[in-house]
Amino acid sequence: MYRGPEQAYAALDFAGKGYMMEGDILSSPIMGRLRYGRQDVQSCFKMLNLFNHASQAAMRDGVPSNGMAYNRFRETFFPQLHILQEENQSDEDREVFEAALEFTQNRETQPEVIEKRIKDLEKHIKAKIANNYFQVRKAFLALDTDFDGFITVEDLLRYMGHHEKVNFDDMKKLIMDKDPTKTGRLGYTEFSKWMGGTIHQTAGFYFRHDSSKNP
Repeated sequence: MYRGPEQAYAALDFAGKGYMMEGDILSSPIMGRLRYGRQDVQSCFKMLNLFNHASQAAMRDGVPSNGMAYNRFRETFFPQLHILQEENQSDEDREVFEAALEFTQNRETQPEVIEKRIKDLEKHIKAKIANNYFQVRKAFLALDTDFDGFITVEDLLRYMGHHEKVNFDDMKKLIMDKDPTKTGRLGYTEFSKWMGGTIHQTAGFYFRHDSSKNP
């Protein structure tokens, strides 16, 4: 189903959190390819202690105790690659690899890198919406799936789909930048201004909170 651990992990961590939870696997297309049911898979996870089921999860290096980072995912589900890498690496190779990894992680937090990622994300969102909707009004109503009168980070992540690797923090920052009230959600007015000339606007459309009744 996936060519390697990188593709598999990216698909499961679709929000770009940097870790995955048990639910990410249980709700993924992988389950449809297995001969076992959801309860069987959960029992297997519990037996192997892959996800900590404690009532309160502590954070360590940005990963909750009931989550799974990439290295552990690779070691668990692709053990042959993990063992092969460990056997073939010299101490010098490991030091070079760890230094490169640290540099990459630090670079990902640089403001200019984050700004470029967010600009690319915004361009991608606008292009996708423009390809599917001709009016701002129709796009807004389609994205507002819970009919609360606002577009949130969750609404956009849901629209982008599980197959899109979107960083949750980047999406949140993008929404906050477009929201003058800094509440992390966009009303119709803010959404309309954001879309700009991307898709046609409908004059005289006033969004009500009982949006489920809107045509």
